[in-house]
Amino acid sequence: MLAFMPIHHRYVQEIFDELKTSLSSGVKDCGAFLKKLENDSDWSFLIKVQALIETSITEALVSHLGEPRVRRLIERLPLADEEIGKLSLAKDLGLLDSPQRRFIRRLASLRNNLAHRVDHVDFAFDVYLSVLDKQQLASWQRAMCWFSPSDKNSLIHWHKFATNQPRVAVWFATYMLIALLHVSVAESQVSRKTKEAALKTAEELYAHLAPATTTNEG
Repeated sequence: MLAFMPIHHRYVQEIFDELKTSLSSGVKDCGAFLKKLENDSDWSFLIKVQALIETSITEALVSHLGEPRVRRLIERLPLADEEIGKLSLAKDLGLLDSPQRRFIRRLASLRNNLAHRVDHVDFAFDVYLSVLDKQQLASWQRAMCWFSPSDKNSLIHWHKFATNQPRVAVWFATYMLIALLHVSVAESQVSRKTKEAALKTAEELYAHLAPATTTNEG
């Protein structure tokens, strides 16, 4: 019903301005964070990228649910658990598709291996990929290139990119993912604000018409 209710133009402008600011700020902050990692080791880079991804997923879930009080609960959920994890909830809410979740799980698995052993602090992407067999390498390529088109030539190009420039591929795939999560957050916010604006417009319209109705009846 709200979809057919009028909205005052000033509310539409406010919503548009907030949306533009939110998207611009979110994507800009993501780019700035990733840029700061340029001189980090591969180990540090991967740990921090995974932290950024998990934080962004938490923000998207809280925003989509529209209930800030669930933040602490969502923050405590494991990321990749198939039954009760953040990714499971994001799947149920339609926030992340299968290729996106595959990418996140692959990074989460690698991150967990690196974070729990001191001897992995010298991790390097090129060394890591050099010991993968053909099937494992294909799995890596598929996970990193979650955004790639389905046509054969594009897939070949992006798969080579994920192999030859693995760190850049992770950077790019992460940036794309975070940007889309910000869009999802913005959509949730716009939906709520649109409903609120429609109700405010209806209330103002009623307040404007009510005196005239009362006068006519008198």
